[in-house]
Amino acid sequence: MKKRITAILIAISMALSFTACNEAKTPDTESNSSAIATTTTANKTDITTTTPKPTTTTTTTTPKPTTTTTPKPTTTTTTTTTTPAPLWTEEKIEPTKKYLNTWVYSRKDALMGSETLTLYNLNEIVTIVAVTNTDYCKLDNGEYIHSDYLSDGIIEYTTTTTTTTTTTTPPTNMTQATQDPNAPAPAKYISSGYQPLDDIIFPLLDTLVFDYMTVDEKCYSIYYYLTENFKYQERTLLIPQDKKNIEGQLFAMSLFEKKIGICYDFSYAYMYMTRAIGLDSRVHNGLHYSGPYEYTDHSWVMINLGGVEYGYDPAMDGVIKNYGTSQGVGTYNRYRMSPEQLANDFRYIF
Repeated sequence: MKKRITAILIAISMALSFTACNEAKTPDTESNSSAIATTTTANKTDITTTTPKPTTTTTTTTPKPTTTTTPKPTTTTTTTTTTPAPLWTEEKIEPTKKYLNTWVYSRKDALMGSETLTLYNLNEIVTIVAVTNTDYCKLDNGEYIHSDYLSDGIIEYTTTTTTTTTTTTPPTNMTQATQDPNAPAPAKYISSGYQPLDDIIFPLLDTLVFDYMTVDEKCYSIYYYLTENFKYQERTLLIPQDKKNIEGQLFAMSLFEKKIGICYDFSYAYMYMTRAIGLDSRVHNGLHYSGPYEYTDHSWVMINLGGVEYGYDPAMDGVIKNYGTSQGVGTYNRYRMSPEQLANDFRYIF
């Protein structure tokens, strides 16, 4: 039995050696195209030898689809912000002491009509730290006062009293009681009740009215002087409570000192100047016609001449004559207004 198995193994070895020699001589022979199978049956046992064909692996890579995203166009919105121009500008200066030349309130802003803050008295000292392009001055406490109400020195009102003594030879029939040689001569003008104002208007009247003039010529001369030499312009003048008894005189004083004023200032100046020459003059306050179906606050002067009340409005005539309105330039439209014109154009309050 052993010999038989040995013979079989020798036969297999020889067959393998022969096959190896053939492969070495013919390299182009396909050694991988067939399988060599040797089956030996020994003791009813099958032995199978299998040489597998080479496996070829092919790898195919399928690329993923590429998604291209087109960006949305960018929208740029440009917002232009316009900075409003300042209501006023300031220029700092070295702190400077000033005196108040009247009683006046300071303001919160450097603008006419802005909120009032503090009442300052005549000749009160304030410190200026800046000036504005609206003619207001900034105080060291942040408040504002118009430059028109500030002075470099103390305001002094000088009262001058002139007494003229006239000696005449009285008639022989006069009683002893009327022969006092030291009695003062009658005053040339009637006082306004406020000496500082008298000191201003009396010398003016010496140059404006003369004995040879008629009453109307005297009224016109004073009227012409006021409308030609003073400008209608808004201003602030607050009268302290303890000065209310001379309010009209202070309105007139304001016009003469500042050279500008409103209807109250012009009216009281004209009233006191015509009263000074003996006329029955009064200021009236009410409404006047200022446009189609429109009436606004106003003041003017009424003078009784021969029992008839005539109206005089130097404030508005100054505007009409010098600056022009729909009523015309170069003429007076409100000088010696008749009762009929007054009834049409004016509404009385007091």
